[in-house]
Amino acid sequence: MIHFPRSLTTAELEFVRWILPAECETYRLALERIENDIIVGEGRWGHGDLMMGNQGAELDLSLGMAPVVAYGECHTRGGGSISISVHDPNPDNLIEVQFSGQWPIPDDIEVTSGWTYSYWKPGMPCPATGEIVREVVLTDSNLHPLYTLAISTAKHVVWLHHHTTGFNQMIAVTGFADEVFRTHQIRDAKLVTQPAKMFETLAEYSDSDLRHALLEQNSIASRKFDAGKIALPPERVKPSIIGKLFTRHK
Repeated sequence: MIHFPRSLTTAELEFVRWILPAECETYRLALERIENDIIVGEGRWGHGDLMMGNQGAELDLSLGMAPVVAYGECHTRGGGSISISVHDPNPDNLIEVQFSGQWPIPDDIEVTSGWTYSYWKPGMPCPATGEIVREVVLTDSNLHPLYTLAISTAKHVVWLHHHTTGFNQMIAVTGFADEVFRTHQIRDAKLVTQPAKMFETLAEYSDSDLRHALLEQNSIASRKFDAGKIALPPERVKPSIIGKLFTRHK
């Protein structure tokens, strides 16, 4: 039986350090916080769902999950697998660190392979599948890249690479797909109620559609990125019907 509060074990902390590389400020700040916190109890998902905070902090299991900061998966010798996710602090200032799969994690565990989104950079394949991802760059007015939107059709995942820091922000698929459909003026109920359909029809959406959808979602998201310096390319103006008629008679 596991008793709380307790500190992360050496093996647990090693996995957390792997998906939170200290070279990126966003990941480093989350890691420093976790390294100084203790596990005050388990979250709503039970075993392996660890809630990190200060000594004496109380759990409120009615609170939903905060946005994901980092995610990764590992395979271990013997055929086991482990997934690890770290979340933003919740309204009670507790950080959720969730381990799924092999649990509890033995001290002598041996990892044979693994992947995480935390080290991805533009031009790289999807960390999970090794397949090419759709990339859409967002620049400032001088065409300097600020962010790269990455969409994996194989994994059904969306993330945003911050060029300044190297942080890969996970984007909520449901909200993003809703905005893509709305921006593209899709009203088909079968599509708008199935966010995964966006990945099947991704080729139909222009980079402009995807940029606008991302910015619309960002305006209502709980974790926002700074969109103030983004300069969108000018829209291509379509000639009017009357304009086309005049053109034909020239």
